Amino acid sequence: MFIKLFNMLGYVPKQWLVNAENQRDILRDNYKMVEGLCNPHTEVNKRRLQIWSKTVRTEAKNICDICDYPESLEDSENKSKQRYLTAHHLYDKNIHPSLMYVPENGVCLCNLCHNSFHAKYSQKSHCTPKMYEKFRHWKQGQITLGVKD
Repeated sequence: MFIKLFNMLGYVPKQWLVNAENQRDILRDNYKMVEGLCNPHTEVNKRRLQIWSKTVRTEAKNICDICDYPESLEDSENKSKQRYLTAHHLYDKNIHPSLMYVPENGVCLCNLCHNSFHAKYSQKSHCTPKMYEKFRHWKQGQITLGVKD
């Protein structure tokens, strides 16, 4: 429902993009989402994705939504270790660019669960919340039974 509304309006409400005072200046003038302006590879948009990712992970209290892997503050700075947290878009950012920076469109996953999701649902298929929920229930069933990928 809200996707149709955002596509009609052509933007995401500013309050959805900003969670902290220090992020306001970065996102202030860039909340209008049109497909041509949502290239995630520009420096500004890379920074916005980093802010989005940090917001999603913070709101999830730095715990993986699937396996409950916790990440300490020291761990979050060390990406060279084998396991760390990432943010995953529920609605594919290429199909729904207007939701690319919306924190509610993200879920916190450890890199192992995130990679497992994309291995099960190859990059050819576009992410949806329904697909994620199906994967989450399947993966949590495996964790409960002690099954490894």
